[in-house]
Amino acid sequence: AVPSAMVLFGPPGTGKTSFARAVAGRLGWPFVELLPSKLAAGDGGLASELRRALRELSLLENVVAFIDEFDEIATCRTAEPDGRSVVNELLKAIPQFRRHPGRLLICATNFVERLDPAVIRAGRFDLVISVGPPDKPARVAMWQAAADRTHSTDIDVVGLAAASQGFTPADVSLAAQRAAFGGFTRARSGTPEPLTSEDFLEAAQSTMPSIDDSQAEAFRRDARTYVRI
Repeated sequence: AVPSAMVLFGPPGTGKTSFARAVAGRLGWPFVELLPSKLAAGDGGLASELRRALRELSLLENVVAFIDEFDEIATCRTAEPDGRSVVNELLKAIPQFRRHPGRLLICATNFVERLDPAVIRAGRFDLVISVGPPDKPARVAMWQAAADRTHSTDIDVVGLAAASQGFTPADVSLAAQRAAFGGFTRARSGTPEPLTSEDFLEAAQSTMPSIDDSQAEAFRRDARTYVRI
């Protein structure tokens, strides 16, 4: 059966929102993001506003509805008794949303262990997918793309990938910007030269990776526990 609801989880900055947008783009469906903070600020309260938003989206012929920071509205009821009404509303709203063909609900969280088990069980979400830090081949591809954007050639992207363990896509982008700025500063001083591997490596070494060893291990543990594909 075609999935109609999925949960994405992983550390911050690993591309969960980009993943969801890419799915919508591949399907050719509108992408609508529901922000928990804005829903909570509505006149009817979070539970009521969530019900209303999903009901209105169900009127569209096709739509990818995306909820980031899903743990804010689907926290385990034993841990957060005050959120019981919101979770109860979710338990009713998700199956109703799924009944309509051409609808896909994608929810993302940095903290999958905080979600109420009843919310993410099979029957409500078809897939629970881990979106982790990029592995070495992915980092090679990201560094190559960064080099291409700055029209740099002969860059040791394999070496850069090895030196950027724990980097997220945002970290690679930041380091590439730092390398480009260094090249710009050099050009302004009268020595315009193309960026080198050393420029990129220096920028990478001055960039703090977003994901340390303990976070990476916690992610792998969660993946073993929660992934359902």
